[in-house]
Amino acid sequence: LAEQWGQRLMAMPSSDTNLMFLLDNFARFAPFIRLMGHRDFNGSPAHLVDKAQCYDLLTAKLPEMMPTSVRCAAAKDIDAAVEAVTYPAVYKPAVKDYGQTFYTAHDGKKAIECGDADGLRQALKAEVAAGFDLVVQDKIWFESAQDEIPFYLYAGEDGKIQMAANGIKEEIYPPPFGTAIVLRFEW
Repeated sequence: LAEQWGQRLMAMPSSDTNLMFLLDNFARFAPFIRLMGHRDFNGSPAHLVDKAQCYDLLTAKLPEMMPTSVRCAAAKDIDAAVEAVTYPAVYKPAVKDYGQTFYTAHDGKKAIECGDADGLRQALKAEVAAGFDLVVQDKIWFESAQDEIPFYLYAGEDGKIQMAANGIKEEIYPPPFGTAIVLRFEW
């Protein structure tokens, strides 16, 4: 297809697992495909998949829009994470893995809520000891499915939107921090 069209094709991964596969094998696929997320589409956008790195990128541009978010990958990170956030707070994996080990270890939940500093400190000690690389964040309150809307956007070099989709999470399992098992796309 790349030969037919005279340029590399834009790959649109249909899941996080597919995206991980393309990123892990980017050097092999780069002559044939492009992935969104790199400024000129020539490099790997792997830095955007890491929640802590993505937070740093967004905070540099829109600090007033970002909730506090702190990486906690080692025991030395725990105190700073506990002190930085407001409560209740949540923690979740900083990066995805093929086995979805965090979700498996937490009954399918993508994030865990902690109501106070002592509870968070104890939880982080156990999580870090188990090998999890985490992001600790202020909890953002959502009243309805329309309050948390995944938004996917592709803009051209001129900054104009070329493609966009919104997802409405109609049903999440397990609630409140599981996977959207019914997701409706809408303009």
